Amino acid sequence: MISVPAIAIFIVVGVGEIVRLRYWIAGSILFFFLFFLFLLYRRRKAYKKTLEKDKEELLKILEQAINKGHEVNISFLGGILKISYKPKQLPAKKEILLPESSDS
Repeated sequence: MISVPAIAIFIVVGVGEIVRLRYWIAGSILFFFLFFLFLLYRRRKAYKKTLEKDKEELLKILEQAINKGHEVNISFLGGILKISYKPKQLPAKKEILLPESSDS
């Protein structure tokens, strides 16, 4: 019997404290939100730097493979985006046959 009024008193007092401290609570939420955005920005910046380094390495490998005449296949996202490169086959050199001169 006494627990129901005690819970009601705690709820009323708790809501009263929340209303009284609403600026501190809002400021804390804003602070943690901005801190989270700052950490997200730093992580994204580091991730972008890593991707840039990986891209440069990949381009060097591709350039070496293409220069050596190898076939290159790249697929992303499980084959949704696929890039293939086959070096051109140089046409065989044809000898130009000139008619023989008739000096008779």
